[in-house]
Amino acid sequence: MLIETSQHVISCRPACQDAVGVFERLDSTVLVVANGAGGIEDGELAAGAVVTAIREAATSQAGPVDWVQVLRNIDQALGSGQSTACVVEVGADSLCGACVGDSRVGLLVGDAMIFPSDVQAQKPLLGSHVAVPMPFSTSWSGSLLILASHGFWKAMRLEPLLASIHNLAFPVYARTCAEMVPLPSGAVADDVNVICARRPVAKPVTRRISLIEDEQD
Repeated sequence: MLIETSQHVISCRPACQDAVGVFERLDSTVLVVANGAGGIEDGELAAGAVVTAIREAATSQAGPVDWVQVLRNIDQALGSGQSTACVVEVGADSLCGACVGDSRVGLLVGDAMIFPSDVQAQKPLLGSHVAVPMPFSTSWSGSLLILASHGFWKAMRLEPLLASIHNLAFPVYARTCAEMVPLPSGAVADDVNVICARRPVAKPVTRRISLIEDEQD
């Protein structure tokens, strides 16, 4: 397994307009978050269609995938609704992808977080038929990356997020991150969708050593 992931969704409406996917390739893993436009009809359908199209591209192509072109094709193919998209392909020592809108990926580098996907234009979105997907790439040491929708990043404060990284078990980290977003009233202002990923941490090997004393006559 190249990477391990955890994910969590909190919906603020009956039909969640965020969609997420994690797809294994031969030598990489593809992550995607899509956030349907809340002010446009069928946002949830558009987000779901984005993730479906990313899955088909990830699982049907044996060689390298041009994620910018994949998002361009999705932009033209969507018949109803609009959506953001941030797709990240994680390899052994690098990650690359493409994005449209305000879903984004954060990458832990040392004690700070950088945002390699912050090259994208906020609008137009996929489904407008004039979207402009932007590529991004960076090296990767296996450290934590967080791929999330705008509902997460607009409300999240980086200081408590970074402070929690080393204090939580990874399987519950995405849930904990998502639950840091709700307002004091307990409500959320937008759907929150979070994927956390990292290279698996090797567990220390415990060896039992038996000491046998030779008996001498």
